[in-house]
Amino acid sequence: MFTAGWVDDEHLLALGRVVVAATWLETIVDHLARWLVDDGPLYYETVAGLPAAKMCDLAVRLAKRVVDDEQAVEDLEAWTKKVRGVQEERNRLLHAEHLGSEDGHADRALIISVRGKRRTPPIEISASVADLLDLAARIDALSEAAMELQGRLVAGYRGRGHR
Repeated sequence: MFTAGWVDDEHLLALGRVVVAATWLETIVDHLARWLVDDGPLYYETVAGLPAAKMCDLAVRLAKRVVDDEQAVEDLEAWTKKVRGVQEERNRLLHAEHLGSEDGHADRALIISVRGKRRTPPIEISASVADLLDLAARIDALSEAAMELQGRLVAGYRGRGHR
């Protein structure tokens, strides 16, 4: 394996856990947006394929129109801000250049080079296996919270005819 020379298996497994957790969270965001636009042609014309952050924004706007439970809508808005935060962190870690583990040990940090904003040089940051697993756990917690939140949104749903 090409990466075996500079990224240890523990970091690779932890990165994989982040990918799986984030993919599940994106699926939940997609299902929520799909439910709010009635899973018809409108979904496929406007929502399908959008990045999770844009789907979050859309979900909040739609929920404000069709859900009577104002607290559930406010909680959705707060939840989507957290989703955006972990998505940014996930993207920063997964789309960076992985330079290798310190001394090749899992208990050491994985050094990665992160592209800065336009016309700025990349910076090096580090992420330990524990950091990556913590991110995966925070993403999982948001997925679990979404299940409870969606139940509240459904209970407060007043119907699409009242837009």
